Amino acid sequence: MSIETKTLYSRASPFLARLKDRKLLSGEGSTKEVYHISLTIKESELDFRPGDAVAVLPENDPLFVDPLLEALHLSGREPVLDPRTKEALLSRDFFLKRAHLGRLSLKFLKAVAPALDDPALSSLCQEDRKEELTAFLDATEPVDLLKRAKKTFTFEEISPHFLPLLPRFFSIASSTKIYSDEIHLLLSVPAYWKKGEKRFGTATHFLCHLAKEESSIPLYIQRAPHFYLPSDPQAPLILIGPGTGVAPFRAFLQERQTASPCGKQWLFFGERSRCADFYYEEEWKREVLKGRLRLDLAFSRDQDKKIYVQDRMCEHGKELWLWLQEGAFLYICGDAQKMAKAVHAALLRIVEKEGGLSAEEAAAYLKRLRCDKRYCLDIY
Repeated sequence: MSIETKTLYSRASPFLARLKDRKLLSGEGSTKEVYHISLTIKESELDFRPGDAVAVLPENDPLFVDPLLEALHLSGREPVLDPRTKEALLSRDFFLKRAHLGRLSLKFLKAVAPALDDPALSSLCQEDRKEELTAFLDATEPVDLLKRAKKTFTFEEISPHFLPLLPRFFSIASSTKIYSDEIHLLLSVPAYWKKGEKRFGTATHFLCHLAKEESSIPLYIQRAPHFYLPSDPQAPLILIGPGTGVAPFRAFLQERQTASPCGKQWLFFGERSRCADFYYEEEWKREVLKGRLRLDLAFSRDQDKKIYVQDRMCEHGKELWLWLQEGAFLYICGDAQKMAKAVHAALLRIVEKEGGLSAEEAAAYLKRLRCDKRYCLDIY
């Protein structure tokens, strides 16, 4: 099969993978719920490489679909047309797979407001009440307004006003050189409270809680053009991936297992607790014992003083600088808001101190690494 054929899968035409296995990795006492997911992609000819992401088209929780159908006086078996794609499907499938049920849009509010007979609500759309409007949209769901409406909307009237249920992107945590017919994911399920109920992220809830073994999982590949292994398998790697940010680096290390000779590899991993949050511990230990990996760990809650990956980097600043001087490629994956900024600040300090450079020269050095594609980020 040609490369052109391999890349035909898309949001409009996804490949239907199968859920092969789901394993809880976070242990007793963890504050997180983290799973290893295995998806079967046999006969798909999906074309991807380490660093790429998979785009999953999730389903809503049926517990939220049923009240909405009831509010619209629908059985779920009515044949309807998706207002965006014009595709024929059942009403239940539209709300299960196509509509975002947890987020209210301004468009939806304006469409339903006349049937609510609520002047206070209508006034939220005024220019000087943007903050109040945003708070209301965040706290309210479409079904809440439909239950209050003094009329029953038809599917054709209301369906165009739902936000679309978008694909969710996850780093691929496996290499086809080791798992030729599978895609592995490392997922943390975000939990929050809304209207007195515990809620979860839509896609992770679907993959980690709702989908049953052998369930169909629609997906396609999302390229990562600036986050991939160097062409030279002997190039040294410095990998910084706290939490689930370690996912693509599992794929990186698997990809280079078959390379001979293979360059040296250094992984910085961090989480809250070693006993509860050390994902893929046995795999990393095997690589260390085989002499293929250097591993530095930062478990922030295992001692009085919190320790993070950037602290471990600074502890080994001299060696890290030597690796960079030897041509190492540096990769960072994970949280953009705090972690990536803290790691970048640590790198600036290391380059400045160990390289004997000024602050401006250190910043210019890291900028050159970025331009040379030796300092690569996958942050979110």
